[in-house]
Amino acid sequence: MTLMERSTASYCFLCKPILTYPARRPAPLTEEERLLKEVRDLEAEASRGTSSRKSHVSSGITFPLSPEAQFMLKSLHTATTHNLVQLAIDTTKETIELEGCEAIEAQDLQRAISDSAPRFSFFVFHRKTGS
Repeated sequence: MTLMERSTASYCFLCKPILTYPARRPAPLTEEERLLKEVRDLEAEASRGTSSRKSHVSSGITFPLSPEAQFMLKSLHTATTHNLVQLAIDTTKETIELEGCEAIEAQDLQRAISDSAPRFSFFVFHRKTGS
């Protein structure tokens, strides 16, 4: 094979190789990486035929908000009469109810939030501007 033939067989006119080389072998895996790969492969094999993994545990519960709670939460960012809204779960009706709302300072939050009953508390901090 002449020099010209070898150069045209190995490179195109933009000097990019056109010969294919054997694929590079991946770096050897550590024992931990190998085990993780096996787990991923087994999970993929087990989930074939399903669109996604399904949990045996519920992904969540949904309780509707009472109309009062919805109104107070929506008005919280523009309200001048309150900056703390507290909601409680009514387990008998399976709803989230308005527990209370008030205007307080940030340092009084600990006093306002019950330490004996679970609550969802939403507080808007108003920064005072000026001197």
